[in-house]
Amino acid sequence: MSRQPRFEVVRSDAGWFARFVAANGQKVWQTEVYERRRAAERAIKLAGDTHVCVCRDATEVRWVDER
Repeated sequence: MSRQPRFEVVRSDAGWFARFVAANGQKVWQTEVYERRRAAERAIKLAGDTHVCVCRDATEVRWVDER
């Protein structure tokens, strides 16, 4: 079973942020910290909607708590 690239919506002590994790487990990009989870989810939607985004194949979104 191979790993798939994925988006993550992360809750931290500072707030919410989104990140993209490649199939090899490497964190490729991360947004700024937002006050609301919805803002982090919107960042993923915007990244997925771009035509130049190499992360289009990532369909999984995970919610992670790192507090």
